Amino acid sequence: MIYVPDVMVSTIDSLSDSLWKRSYENMRRWSGNMLRSGNRALAIGPRRVGWFIWYCLLDQRISMWTALITPGILSIALLERNWQTVSIICCWILVSRPIYLFVMFWGRKSRLKLIHLPIMLIAQWGTSAVKIWTQMHQAQQKWTNRHSDKGLSASGLGLKRWIKEGSAKLLLLCQVFSFVVFLFWQYGTLAVDRDLAGWWWTTQVMPQPAPTQVIQAIDRGVYPSDRRDDSEPLMALINSLPPTGTIQINLPIGEIDLFAPLEINRSNIFLKGKGTEATILQAHNFERLPEAILTVRPSPNQASNEKLENVQLSDFTIELAEPDREQAATAIVLENVSQAALKNLRLTTGGIPAIISTQTEDVTVEYVVIEATFPEEAISTNSGANTN
Repeated sequence: MIYVPDVMVSTIDSLSDSLWKRSYENMRRWSGNMLRSGNRALAIGPRRVGWFIWYCLLDQRISMWTALITPGILSIALLERNWQTVSIICCWILVSRPIYLFVMFWGRKSRLKLIHLPIMLIAQWGTSAVKIWTQMHQAQQKWTNRHSDKGLSASGLGLKRWIKEGSAKLLLLCQVFSFVVFLFWQYGTLAVDRDLAGWWWTTQVMPQPAPTQVIQAIDRGVYPSDRRDDSEPLMALINSLPPTGTIQINLPIGEIDLFAPLEINRSNIFLKGKGTEATILQAHNFERLPEAILTVRPSPNQASNEKLENVQLSDFTIELAEPDREQAATAIVLENVSQAALKNLRLTTGGIPAIISTQTEDVTVEYVVIEATFPEEAISTNSGANTN
């Protein structure tokens, strides 16, 4: 294989049929030829082909995916109505692509026109999509520029052909799915390592049974953002729960004012807010400085070796109503608890440490933001097992 840089090629072809159909079929044929010849050239190796040509052939395999990153992220931003990201991407396209066109038309007799910008975008993005499809269907192509509509398809009949075409579609689907996951990861919607780890821990390590009853705290006198004490009705609700069954208490949106600490002495209970920015437990000046703003431990009437089980705190913020006061309590204390989960919490109480875990087992801490002066001292674990 020899690279000849100064060869001029003129093609003579007959134009017929629809412009879009003709462009699509030709692109499939050209892409198929490119991929088949490229596979053989890559197999020869860079020493024999030449490093520049071999790199260009390798880049053909990568560029058909990278060219779709911009339209892919633009589509995600449009679906999520993130107009700031949409504006940035559009500005990038309107700045970079004209520069590319100026370079292409430099020294040519033809004049650069405004219509060339959308034509170039459609050609680049459309060609990439066709190449991705053709990569898994290299045995299928048509010659619509011939006098007769000739074609080429996968060889074999019956089950043999069905397996070939089915495996090609399956590989194409896996590639497209992986690319979509990559786009959402780059956009920030997905965090693959974090989400997979959380899914594995939730479904395999410590499965949580679904609650048998869901109670809305606002229906039991917990009214947000009214500057009145919500600790009393919330504690009355917790203490009135039946001793059996898994119960979820949904906290309302807004600021829940606590003039006294909260304590949970029951197993199989979920305390769930509407998100760290939506549900905020505000701790006011207590009459005496408590051990913690929220404590989870067995009641004094229970046996000393008995543990609470299946307790989950999620989707709310604990903060001080007067953040500049000198003394601050610990946010959460877990004592003699087994199979507990702290998920999607924000703790800004100022207490050091913010979370204390004593004689606990199988405690999961996920997506917990602790705003502390000394982050290395934000969590304290004493005699605990399997705390993650």
